[in-house]
Amino acid sequence: MPEAVTAPTTVPAPAGEPDVAALHQLCRDLAEAADAVREASRHASELALGTRLPLAALGTSGRARTALRTLLRTLKDPEGLGWAANGRGLARAGRLAGVFTSRESLAVSLAVTGLKARVRAAAVEHPELLSDPDTARVLKAIEQDRQREAIRAFKTIIGSQGAERAFALLAPSFADILAWNALTDENPFNDEAGWEIATGRTLTAAEPLMGISSQVWALLDRGPGRAVPKQAEPGLLERLDTSGTISGYIRNIGAVGTGGTLLVQCVSGPDGVTRYVVQLAGMSADGLRTRARRTCSAPSTRWPGPAPRTPGPPPAPCG
Repeated sequence: MPEAVTAPTTVPAPAGEPDVAALHQLCRDLAEAADAVREASRHASELALGTRLPLAALGTSGRARTALRTLLRTLKDPEGLGWAANGRGLARAGRLAGVFTSRESLAVSLAVTGLKARVRAAAVEHPELLSDPDTARVLKAIEQDRQREAIRAFKTIIGSQGAERAFALLAPSFADILAWNALTDENPFNDEAGWEIATGRTLTAAEPLMGISSQVWALLDRGPGRAVPKQAEPGLLERLDTSGTISGYIRNIGAVGTGGTLLVQCVSGPDGVTRYVVQLAGMSADGLRTRARRTCSAPSTRWPGPAPRTPGPPPAPCG
């Protein structure tokens, strides 16, 4: 059972839009149902494609043969569990065959429907997802289960507006979109990551795009990351807020954008002590609203940590 799917703080939906709380509740219910069906499929696969029952069916036991035939029909019944082989050995081979041939599974269908509900809820909370024609195309393709069309629409955003803008536009539902893609494409290696996102668990298996495991990334990416001083543009310095308030920092995050720029400001507090305040945008920094969910995900994750510890004062003047 998923233990980490929690209800986010929501606001009343605009007139004519579905209730956000109801959509999140639907997502949680579907995630629990998908988990239960997946576990039942795994158990049935272990029985039908293991060793004990098939060996017994080869003998004189008529009950074993009947049970084996029933389980095998259950594991491929399109009106029941769908193509439900799952587990190790022959069950794993059966699951891979189903993925490569685009066979539908009830457990995956439930998880995908839950993700679509979560994407729809994000669109209600963030109307800009539907007001932009390109992101609206992505969401419409997801709603209609057109995986290739969704990828083409996303590539169109990157081509016309750049990768930074594409990630920023889709940030409110980007993880759910990646999970939806992982569970609907023909790549079996990213399925587990899609399941973890769909059921609200911590992402541990692999990344959801290609399915490359975290162990492989740890082997390839050993550097601490690198941050270099950057001379600020005069126009940016004029736009920066120097009030030292939370609202001022939020405006500054919107000003620096999501291109990987880290801003360090000197702020003198009421106690007369000068402190350095680090400001860094996540995936989405434009159009910040008080009711929007804040995100701590950043375009890069390794370099911001060492950057503030660089010896010496920041290159920008104190404000």
